[in-house]
Amino acid sequence: MVQGIGHRLLLALQKQTSRVIYFSEAKNISLNTAVHEVRKSFKRIRALLLFCQSSEGEYVYSISQQLSEFGKNISAFRNSWVNILVLDRISQINPHIPERKMKLLKERFMERNRQLQQQDIVDKKTGTTIRKFMEEFEVGMPANLKVAGEQFVKEQLNLSFQSSYEIFQDENIWNEAEKLHELRKKLKTLYYQTSFLKFSHAKFFKPKSDQLDIITEQLGEDHDLYVFLDEIKKTEYGLNFTEISIVENKINHLRVLNSNKCRPRLRQLFSESPESFAQKITAIF
Repeated sequence: MVQGIGHRLLLALQKQTSRVIYFSEAKNISLNTAVHEVRKSFKRIRALLLFCQSSEGEYVYSISQQLSEFGKNISAFRNSWVNILVLDRISQINPHIPERKMKLLKERFMERNRQLQQQDIVDKKTGTTIRKFMEEFEVGMPANLKVAGEQFVKEQLNLSFQSSYEIFQDENIWNEAEKLHELRKKLKTLYYQTSFLKFSHAKFFKPKSDQLDIITEQLGEDHDLYVFLDEIKKTEYGLNFTEISIVENKINHLRVLNSNKCRPRLRQLFSESPESFAQKITAIF
């Protein structure tokens, strides 16, 4: 039986809310790092909110939707930074593209990052908007959130696993980056949920959480490579057809290497059926 979920859940939500408030207007770190941390906390909060019910109407749903909207609004800026990191990685493995072009490419990527920082973060006062929203959420949380019963928590865990399992059954999933990304989002939710519960029943939830952590990181790397490749094909970056083909081959090679590490872990995870997973969850609760 999982004990003390309610109190710990509110503490976990308060902790993540405080992190968002801090990073939303932190002055001592780069905006790229701050946005990365804010988006991580958004995802963790949304996953944990699935264990909650509203004392009034659609409160939980509205909070989750607003966090999702915030995340979408800053995703282009986040991706522009990830593209720079991927480019640095590509540069280190000798892509056979003239050095001057690689330098020019990085300059354009960095300029794009600066443009999006000004456009999506600074001009729109996004940090202030997020901070104010999260401060209101923090104040209203005790009165408006009702931690669901154990049966509801169990159902949410089963739903998270089953929805991920169903996506993985698609035979073409490894050929469609967007489906892999959708799988990652589902598994990330399950990861945050099992990570929260591992302190209540470590024997089951800790190894599951550790397993999901590795898998979602590998799927995240695949998506980063896919986004980079899509961006690099745009004409404003100045690469010719041959150079784009060289980069594409390098990216696809990295994706294959990553896939070779990730596939066995996913097969192991989903060697268990949703029915078997549900039985184990029932035994715990």
